[in-house]
Amino acid sequence: MPYTRGRFHLKRDYKPPLGLVKKSPKEKDSDVSTDISVRLRLSTLYSKIGLLLARQYKYDQALEGINRALKLNPDNIDAYCTKASILCAKEEYEESIKLCKRALRINKHMAETWIILGNNYKMLAVDEELKGNQDKVREYHELAKDYWGEGKSINPNIIIPFFDE
Repeated sequence: MPYTRGRFHLKRDYKPPLGLVKKSPKEKDSDVSTDISVRLRLSTLYSKIGLLLARQYKYDQALEGINRALKLNPDNIDAYCTKASILCAKEEYEESIKLCKRALRINKHMAETWIILGNNYKMLAVDEELKGNQDKVREYHELAKDYWGEGKSINPNIIIPFFDE
C-alpha cells in the first residue's frame, strides 16, 4: 500500500536514483556510466535551481543549490558563472573573480564568463573611485573593458550595459 509524504505518494519498494545512494564497498559499480550521467543531470538541475533563486534575490538559497551542483560536477561552468554573479551582487568581488578564472580554465569560449569578470572589475573601479584611488580606478576600468571586449568578440550580440567600444 502506498504511503504519503506531503503531496506525493511513494511505493514502499521505491529506490532513489543512482548517485543519491552510497554503495557499500562490496557492491560493484556495474553501471558507472549511468551513475555519471545521473550526477551530471543532477548538477545541471541544481545549477538551474540556483539560477532561478538568484533571479529572485534569494542569494543564500541559490548558493546552496550552486554548491551542490559543483559538488556533483566540478566542471559545471554554468554553476561557476551563476555563483560568480551572485558573489558580485553580494559585493564579494575577489572571490567572484577567482571563480570566473576557474571557469575560464574549463572553457575560455564562454562569453558570459568574460562579461561577469568585466563586471567585477567595473564594480571594483567604482569602489576605488569612492576611496579616491584614481590609479586603481583606471587600472580596473581598463581590465573591465578588456574582459568585456573579449566577451563581445565571442558573442557580438551580447549586451553589456557599461561597455562603449
